[in-house]
Amino acid sequence: MSENVPPQVPGPGAAGVDEITAVPQTVSVRDAIRRKAGDAAGLICRCRPPDRRTLEALSLQVLGDLGLPREYLGFAMVALGTAFWREPFAATDYRRRLLLLPHCLHKVDRCRGTYGPDGLACARCGACPIGRLQAEAESLGYTVLVAEGTPAVVRTLASTPIEAVFGVACLDSLDKCFDSVTRLGLPYVGVPLLKNGCVETEVEEDLLRLLMVSRSAEPVARPTGYAALLAETAALFQQGELRRVLGAYLKRPKPQADGVGDDPVARAEAIALDWVSRAGKRFRPFITLASYSAVRRSGAPAGVAGDVPVELPDEVKAVAVAMEMFHKASLVHDDVEDDDASRYGMPTVHARYGTPTAVNTGDYLLGLGYRLVVGQAGALGAECAADILAVLSEAHVKLSRGQGAELLLVSGEVHDGRPEDILAIYALKTAPAFYAALAAGMRMAGSSEPHTAQVAAFCRHMGVAYQIVDDLSDLRVGERGDQPVGQDVLSGRPTVLRAFAVEAGVAEALAATLRESSQLGSAATVERVRTLYESCGAIEKARGLVDRCHRRAAEIVRGIEPAPLRDLLAFVLDMVVDARRPDASG
Repeated sequence: MSENVPPQVPGPGAAGVDEITAVPQTVSVRDAIRRKAGDAAGLICRCRPPDRRTLEALSLQVLGDLGLPREYLGFAMVALGTAFWREPFAATDYRRRLLLLPHCLHKVDRCRGTYGPDGLACARCGACPIGRLQAEAESLGYTVLVAEGTPAVVRTLASTPIEAVFGVACLDSLDKCFDSVTRLGLPYVGVPLLKNGCVETEVEEDLLRLLMVSRSAEPVARPTGYAALLAETAALFQQGELRRVLGAYLKRPKPQADGVGDDPVARAEAIALDWVSRAGKRFRPFITLASYSAVRRSGAPAGVAGDVPVELPDEVKAVAVAMEMFHKASLVHDDVEDDDASRYGMPTVHARYGTPTAVNTGDYLLGLGYRLVVGQAGALGAECAADILAVLSEAHVKLSRGQGAELLLVSGEVHDGRPEDILAIYALKTAPAFYAALAAGMRMAGSSEPHTAQVAAFCRHMGVAYQIVDDLSDLRVGERGDQPVGQDVLSGRPTVLRAFAVEAGVAEALAATLRESSQLGSAATVERVRTLYESCGAIEKARGLVDRCHRRAAEIVRGIEPAPLRDLLAFVLDMVVDARRPDASG
C-alpha cells in the first residue's frame, strides 16, 4: 500500500454509547431531570458555551441527586444544554431560527414525501406529525428541514441567515451535532425522540411546541462562532460580490441590463461564473478563511472557538474564491468523465451545454483561479503567492493522477482495483485539496512551517474517510438528495466497497447482478448489490476504515497547538466526515 494511505485496520466504535443513551419512558422522570438540569444550568458561566466535560459532570450530578441510573446521562446532557441555551434561543427572532425534524418520524408504508438536496420534502399527507409540525413552525417564520446533523445546518447557513438551531432527533444524533453547533456559535436546543431505531419514532410534541413558540424580548449576550464565517463565505459567491472580487480579471465585471447579449466571450464567462455560484457546501473556501483567522488569532488568549476578530482582507477572500474555482473545475471535469447528468439537483454543465463547452468551462476556471492567486502577489508578497501556487499546483497534479488511475480502472485498461489501489486513489483525489485550502489560509496569516506535516497527515486521513463515507452514502436508497442514488454501482466506478467485495470472492455474483440491471431496474440493482456487500463483509470493513481514519485524524487534532487551529480542525473533521456518516443501518 502507498505510504500516504492509512492502513486497512478497522477499529472499534466508541465503547459504551448504548449504555448512556436511554430515554426515560415516563413523563415524571423526564420532567424531573429537566427541572434539575435547569437548576444546574445556572451554575455554568455565561461567558462561553459549556464544553462536553462540563455538561457530563453536571449531568452526572443531576442524576445522582435524583437517584437515577447512568443510562440516562445522554438525556440529562441534552436537557442541560437546552436549559443553558434556552434564553438566547428565545431571544432569537423566529425568522432566524432553523428547525431540524427527523425523517424517521414518517410512516414508511404511507409516506408520499420525496428526498431532495435538503432532505425529505414532506407531502403534508397527514400520515405522520412531520407535516403539521413543519406547517406550524413555518407559520411562525422558521426555516424547516426534515434532515439531521451538521451538514444540514451548514448547507442552510450558506443561503439563509440563521442565528439559532432547534434539533429534534435521537440522542445519538443530538450528541453528534452538539460540538459542531457549539463551535458555530449558535444557540442550540434539542428534544430527543422517545425511542431509537430510525423507523417510525415518536417525539414529545407538547414540549416541542413549547420550545418552538418560546419568545423573549430581553437581549441576551451570545458567543460568536463559525456561523458568521460560513455566512461570509457564502456571500462571496453571490454574483455581485463574486464579480467584485474577480474585478479586472473578467471581460465584463458589471453585466449590462440585458445580461451578456450576443457577446460569445461574455457568454462563456457567464456560464463559468454561474457554475461557481451554484449550490455547494463551500467547504474549501470556508477552510481557507477560517485557517487564516485561526492562525492570526494564535497569539491572542483563546476565546470561544470560531471567533473571527480579525478582518478578512480582499486578497484573502480572493484566494478563498480561487479554492472554490479549482474545486468546481474538478467537478465539471469529473461529471464529463463519469457522464453524470445532474449535480445539486440540476443539470451538469455538459448535460446543459455539451461536452466541449463543459471541458472548456473547467479549463477556464482553473486558469482564472491561478490568475486570481497571482494577482494577489502585490498585497500578499511574491513569496507568499508563490508558496500558495506551489501547494495548489501539487494538489492539481495529485488530483489528476488519482482521477486518471480511476478512469483506467473503469475502462478495464488495468485490473479490477484492489483495496490498496482504491485507497491510494482516494488519498490523491481528496486530501490534497483540503490541505491546499488549509495551507493557503495559514500561509497568508504568516505561518509556513510549524504545522505542515501534522496538517498534511490530518488531511490524508480525513480525505480517505470522506471518500469512503461517500461510497457508503451512495447505497442509501431514497435518502440522498444531492446526487442520484447508486450511481457508483450502476456506472461500475471503482470503490473500496467493490474492491472488498471482489477480494471476498463475490465478483461473479456482482457482475451477474450488473448484467441483469436493465431487467431489475436501478433501485433493485442497487439494493441487490448492497445486500452482496453486506453479506461478504465489505460494508463492515468500509465502516471500520472510516472509524480508523477518523480516529487517527482526531488524534492529530488533539496534539495541535495553538487552540484556535485545533478547534478549527476538530470542526472541519466533524463537518467533512463525522456528521456525514451513514447510520448503522446503512
